[in-house]
Amino acid sequence: MLDAQRLIGWRTLQIVTGAPFLPGLEDLRVLFPDLRVTGSRIAVPLGLGSAEEALALCAAEQLPVLASWIDYRG
Repeated sequence: MLDAQRLIGWRTLQIVTGAPFLPGLEDLRVLFPDLRVTGSRIAVPLGLGSAEEALALCAAEQLPVLASWIDYRG
């Protein structure tokens, strides 16, 4: 059994973008310094942070998001 806080802390937002060039990642890195970029995919370790906040920054930078989901790292 895991406590809820620990499980929530493992959340990672996976974002698939529709652009080969990823502008505006500086703002995302300020909020989520551990984010990882691989090709057109961004992995944002959320911990207790907000997926909506990360996706709002993508929208503000006009970065096309094709898909997003939450997974858990352990």
